[in-house]
Amino acid sequence: MVLHGHTDHVYSIAFTPNSRLLLSSSEDKTLRVWDVESGQCVRVIQNYAVALYDIAWSPDGCQLASAGSDLLVTIWDVVARTPPRVLRGHSWTVYGVAWSPDDRLLASCGRDDTVRLWDASTGACLRLLLDPDALDTFLYGIAWSPDGKFLASGSYQHGVQVWEVTTGTRCWAGREQHSGSVVSCGVQTGRAWPVASMMASCACGRPPTARCSQNCKSIGAC
Repeated sequence: MVLHGHTDHVYSIAFTPNSRLLLSSSEDKTLRVWDVESGQCVRVIQNYAVALYDIAWSPDGCQLASAGSDLLVTIWDVVARTPPRVLRGHSWTVYGVAWSPDDRLLASCGRDDTVRLWDASTGACLRLLLDPDALDTFLYGIAWSPDGKFLASGSYQHGVQVWEVTTGTRCWAGREQHSGSVVSCGVQTGRAWPVASMMASCACGRPPTARCSQNCKSIGAC
């Protein structure tokens, strides 16, 4: 089944916890909600002024978070349909967003080289995480461990980093396994923090989500 509707690159997709709906975000500045069984688009959230690079449903399925080129993390209440809440703090494009397993925290990462931890109910930034060995790296993917104790982030040419959430300590970094950009990562259930990641990079060496003047044709290119 192919779902048609977006008019530009689709950067992220996410199922609701009950697997009935699928959400997609795009360079065309829209979010689309799809009925999984029928393949029909049941809602379009539009009028954005920016590209949306990542989306994530809360574990209870009541809220979704989006990250984009406006430097913001936005939280939507899809049940009450109240106005979205905006989390400000990143100083450059936000590429990744993820909910903690207990719904209480939200993690985001971006081109400003930071991972931010937010209180999902108040919108307060609780912690700022920096890679002490690579302060100039773009951070793309972000993922929680199933127990909520660790965060994993993927980066541009600096591999994968794993953080201990309570202390904010970087406890592991895998820099040798990838030669390009790690744009997605996840933590395997039942393990401490082994990280599975997906790598993609432009032929010209630019970040894979950037617009490239050289018209790269490689997987993950602009």
